[in-house]
Amino acid sequence: QEKHLEAAKSLKDKFEGANLQLVTNVVEFNSPNLDSNDGTDSAEEFENRDPAIVAADVAAQTYLEQNAKDKYVKSVVSDIDDAPIPVDQVTEMQTLSDEVAVVKKKVQAVNEQAKSRALEVEKLRMERAEAEKAVKMSQVEEDDSTPHHFSCHNLHESFSASENELHLTYKLSAPPSTPKLITLILIFAPKARQLVTAN
Repeated sequence: QEKHLEAAKSLKDKFEGANLQLVTNVVEFNSPNLDSNDGTDSAEEFENRDPAIVAADVAAQTYLEQNAKDKYVKSVVSDIDDAPIPVDQVTEMQTLSDEVAVVKKKVQAVNEQAKSRALEVEKLRMERAEAEKAVKMSQVEEDDSTPHHFSCHNLHESFSASENELHLTYKLSAPPSTPKLITLILIFAPKARQLVTAN
């Protein structure tokens, strides 16, 4: 850009410093003083001051100056158009473009990962809700069945010997005999809640 500014300034200086005859010819043509130094006009001086000749000289001078100026301007414009882009600038632009592409890919990957994690969290939340619901249902069933079992079958005592082994002690009485205690051992399949044996 600095190179182009210097070229334009040089053109301006040359144009201003050129010996243009336009102003001089116009003033001379319009001047009423056609006298020579001694007050008489020679035939040659009169011929040179003929309006048609002066106009022709002005037109020729204008054409030459305009043609030279046009050629110089075209040369400057051609130099500007043909000026190559610095290699460093091209490299920097390409590097920035590559970096932007990499950042976009990373952002897209993070968004997809966040979406996948959100789906996993929602799935776990639903599974947890179902598990809590099943636990509450089993507790309600156990709480409802235990008193009924006690009242209908004279259950005296019950306790869990292990995770899958339940001991039930019944109190049997037939007046006037002494009440007897009978213990029933129930063994279930682990995690299946299915009865395997009863002793």
